[in-house]
Amino acid sequence: ITYQGNVFGQAEPTSGAIKVLGKGSSFTLNGGTITGIQVTDGMQHSVVYVKNGTGESNQPHPTFTMNGGKITGNECTAVAVANGATFTMKDGEISDNISNNPGAGVLSRWGIINIQGGSISNNQALVRVSKNANYGAGGGIAEITNGSSSDVSSANTGITLSGQVDISGNQDPEGNDDDIVIVSLQTGMDPVKFKGYAITIGENFSAQNPIALSIWGKNASSGLAVIHKAAPDDCIQYFRYVTDAYTICRNSGDDIVLMKVNLAPINPHWEITERGVVKATWEKAESFKDYSLQLYKDGNPVGEPLTSSSTSKSITIQEPGTY
Repeated sequence: ITYQGNVFGQAEPTSGAIKVLGKGSSFTLNGGTITGIQVTDGMQHSVVYVKNGTGESNQPHPTFTMNGGKITGNECTAVAVANGATFTMKDGEISDNISNNPGAGVLSRWGIINIQGGSISNNQALVRVSKNANYGAGGGIAEITNGSSSDVSSANTGITLSGQVDISGNQDPEGNDDDIVIVSLQTGMDPVKFKGYAITIGENFSAQNPIALSIWGKNASSGLAVIHKAAPDDCIQYFRYVTDAYTICRNSGDDIVLMKVNLAPINPHWEITERGVVKATWEKAESFKDYSLQLYKDGNPVGEPLTSSSTSKSITIQEPGTY
């Protein structure tokens, strides 16, 4: 379906070229391409809009299932999902969409997002979830679940990632990497009860490229749980934070959390154990499993950061210099 000469526009992304509204309704995309939607300057729209609404109480909430095909080259959000409706992506491609909303690929407002395969890539959101420049835009996916915490838990909202996915190359208004923006848990909040604030890892999850995360939240600080029950342990490799101010590590509850990179280690020490090898040691930090270390030579970082699940790490030094 190629839209040519049809210009849409709304003050909110509450309308779509394809609407799936009301209990019991569903839409399945198995193939083909939806492209070419244009939007009036400054207005908002979506290609597919899925929202729970009126209908028989025993009917399921509306769903959009993408088994294949493409939603690409549109001037709006590809998929908007709201009020307990569900978007499930099993395969296909959402790419090269530019939106005046947060979430150029997928925008959720109290919706349910299940990404089980396919790719969400090279989309750009021109609007952040807040005017604060430190907040993300979610060029790929924006999960906006503001309101009271009871709204979040009762709606069973959130993002679940499973299977092999590619969520990469998506951008914020300035062209910076920004694949997923989430609300995120505050320190001490139960990620089971409030999973709408975080990403949940499903079965057999892997990502073709590291997923760039950004955060929406006035209390975005050290210790935020952004990914719930991140098993297996090595799934941490599939995520990174969009700024150098934070790093990602696991806590004792197997949630992936953000930690400020300038968080000082407790009583750090290092010693030469043999020629060309030094051993760094430090005291255990409560509630955290992983530690990140960066080697510097003459004031410049050497290689990628190293991780350790213990309180020590041996590092090989290959060239002379000041470390």
